[in-house]
Amino acid sequence: MSGTKEIKIIVVGGTHEQRTQLLRSYTQNKYCENYTATIFDNYESLQYVDGINYQLFLEDFNFCEQYDRLRALSFPDADVFLILFSIVEPCQLREVEKTYYPDIKKYAPTAPIVLVGLQMELREDPPDDVTLVYRGEALDVVKRLKLAKYVECSLRLYKNITLVFEIAVRASLTKGGDADESFGILESWRLKRYADKESKDLEKERKRQEEAEIKEQKRKLKEEQKKKEEEEKQRRKEEELKKKEEDRIKKEEQLKIKKEQEELIKREKQERKSQLFGSSIKQQSSVTLSTLPSLITSQSQDVPFKTTWKKSDFDLVGRLGKGSFGTVWLMKDRNIQLQIAVKEMDYYTQQEKEQVAQEIAMMKNIFGIVKKSQKPSTFIHIVQPLGFFVNEDGIKGYIALEYCQKGDLRKFIENMKESGMLISPNKAWEFVGQIAQSLSLLHMNGIIHSDLKPENVLLSEGFKVKLADFGLTRQLQVGRDYTTNHGGSFLYQGPEILNSNSQHESANEQEKDNETHQKLISTIAVDVWAFGVIIYELLAQKHPFFDQKTEGNVSAVEFIKRVINLPPSEIPSIYPESMKNLVKLMLTKDPSKRITSKEILEIPEVVSSLENK
Repeated sequence: MSGTKEIKIIVVGGTHEQRTQLLRSYTQNKYCENYTATIFDNYESLQYVDGINYQLFLEDFNFCEQYDRLRALSFPDADVFLILFSIVEPCQLREVEKTYYPDIKKYAPTAPIVLVGLQMELREDPPDDVTLVYRGEALDVVKRLKLAKYVECSLRLYKNITLVFEIAVRASLTKGGDADESFGILESWRLKRYADKESKDLEKERKRQEEAEIKEQKRKLKEEQKKKEEEEKQRRKEEELKKKEEDRIKKEEQLKIKKEQEELIKREKQERKSQLFGSSIKQQSSVTLSTLPSLITSQSQDVPFKTTWKKSDFDLVGRLGKGSFGTVWLMKDRNIQLQIAVKEMDYYTQQEKEQVAQEIAMMKNIFGIVKKSQKPSTFIHIVQPLGFFVNEDGIKGYIALEYCQKGDLRKFIENMKESGMLISPNKAWEFVGQIAQSLSLLHMNGIIHSDLKPENVLLSEGFKVKLADFGLTRQLQVGRDYTTNHGGSFLYQGPEILNSNSQHESANEQEKDNETHQKLISTIAVDVWAFGVIIYELLAQKHPFFDQKTEGNVSAVEFIKRVINLPPSEIPSIYPESMKNLVKLMLTKDPSKRITSKEILEIPEVVSSLENK
């Protein structure tokens, strides 16, 4: 074409997509979204600048090391280079100095370079999650590298696209020489306009930051106010709780005073009836274990038992629970720093003294029997009685017992229930084996526990089982039946006991005043039934004759009917059939057909669990 000058422009930098879209949008006079990745691509276009037509040969060049040979061939005859970068990608601007500028100067040292900022539309309203490159930063690069010009454009809005190539044409005219003065004045005006625009942008950004700071201050102020309100609410709540606690303490003190007054009246009555008890009040309060009925058998003589303790020898640590006939406390011996469980019992009347003496005798007797029947190194599954002492006024007696650190089986079951866990079959067999071994030793010696329940199955280190609370325990004697009253925990009594109680209450409604306790024949089967209920609770975490909906809302009459007439609920399916069948055998209604503790010890899984233990 006559009168037309040719200019070769090479475009580098940015992304493949940005370079291609810039050249295609320019040559087609509209924004082109379509993009095809290439190593390099060629375009041609006419550009009219200052009354002259220029034939532009445009190259889109992929800047990779493996194409170094192509750059050596293509770059030297280029009239001008365009280096692209996005104004929301600071890393691309850094690549200008690090990569593009050095390589261009290597192959085309005199060719002018125009720096082109893309996505100028984001200056007005930049996204919150981007870092904006200000014009001043780009102009610093232009000044530092002595580039020809800097211009910004928007591909998406098709804004300043033609201007980019006008500037490129004018810059190419300076190759090897100086730019014309008119173009320099024009560019100075444009740079000043950009600087003014950037100043406005900075002011706008400053205002935005101030607004954000004000908003954050308001948010913090609101949070502080809310926090103060919550603290005030908590303070009022604590004051209410404190007042309730003070009222409770005051009420307890009043009840204590009332109880002391009643106790004083009771003592006065006891003084008047001293002959009935065979001694005076002074004698009663000074009675020690040595003056009580001699109920301790020969088996218990070898059991160490301390009677020289005083209550002042101990520090109270806390309350452990409440047994059938007393409260159990955790205390520490001040001299030897030993923690022991101490069972506090009423110890005022002659009847109470005899009851305490009987329990101590039975505990020592049972522990002695079990200890003698085992090898010296064998673990004893019975809580050891350690001693006895009386408080200063002789009203309370204290039985010192071995302390089991892991609590009782009730706590163990509740902890599993709260954490949503089930006991593993192997661990369950270990508990079955240990409890069965303990009961078998008792039953072999004619001893019935009579009050077996999770609270009386204690756990020592390693979760080894120890049976406790022998307040209702009796020893069978040859040639006579064993009878017991309505003691024992209601929920763990067998159907034979509940049925007998129910029949007695129906037949003797008018004789209640005279018949306060029903006597009945009892066998070792009552312990096995309670054992079965315990294992069922260990596996299912509920009573076998309660369901989840009605638990706690079942009347005594309804409960007795269920135990007598209905089978126990199903055990969770994760447990083996052998374990389910064992529980069914332990909860057999007919006590004569109920499995024995000795037979339980012959079950293969039980044998295996005891060997592993």
